[in-house]
Amino acid sequence: MFVDFTTVQLLQVVLATLALIGGSLLAETIVEARHRREHESALHAEVRDALDAVRRNSSPSADLLFLSRKALAPLEDRIADADTLRICGGSLFRLMNEYSQVFEQRLRSGTEIKFLLTDPESDAAAYLARHVVYEVRSVDSYRANIRDAIAEINRLCQDFPGKCHLRLLDLAPPFSIFDVGRVDSPSTAHVELYSLGSPTRSRPIITLNEVQDPISHAFFRTQFDCLWEIGHEYSED
Repeated sequence: MFVDFTTVQLLQVVLATLALIGGSLLAETIVEARHRREHESALHAEVRDALDAVRRNSSPSADLLFLSRKALAPLEDRIADADTLRICGGSLFRLMNEYSQVFEQRLRSGTEIKFLLTDPESDAAAYLARHVVYEVRSVDSYRANIRDAIAEINRLCQDFPGKCHLRLLDLAPPFSIFDVGRVDSPSTAHVELYSLGSPTRSRPIITLNEVQDPISHAFFRTQFDCLWEIGHEYSED
């Protein structure tokens, strides 16, 4: 059975069909546009969050700059390729008590070492004992610890003349410095800030690399050199 469409009716059908197709396409475009806007909005939010994170990280918390002693690599690993060592501290008693043989091995390998510590007879030693070294029992025991460290360092200086050096300070250093100088790789330094009446394990430590932290590393190396210049030679007399 055939339906007899007039020309006007046929035109109406075509227009209606086109209207349906156009409406469908328009609806699809609207939906796609909405999805695209939602996606772009989410993307913008991610970019915004990322930028915010970058801004936050550009001014990091000071807590991220400090380490504790337990976070440091073993001393043997830190000095394995050292060409020079600059070591400054109050008494260096624990260091020499635990690592004297390690230093001796480095000296045998050609490493030059400078030890700088407080004169046990100075007022500075008494100040450190009373106000800085939390674990010390008395001024006398602290002075005895310094003398023990000096005796061990002096032995190394006698066994390795020209390679091992010792000087004493009449003032209390505000920090300890453990500087590892290298020729074939970046030098590093660990700076431990001396605090009043707090455990040694709680002292904040800054780790510096001469490539990543050239200004700070150079500053503390210069500080060691200044302290070395005002220190005096050790005499057994």
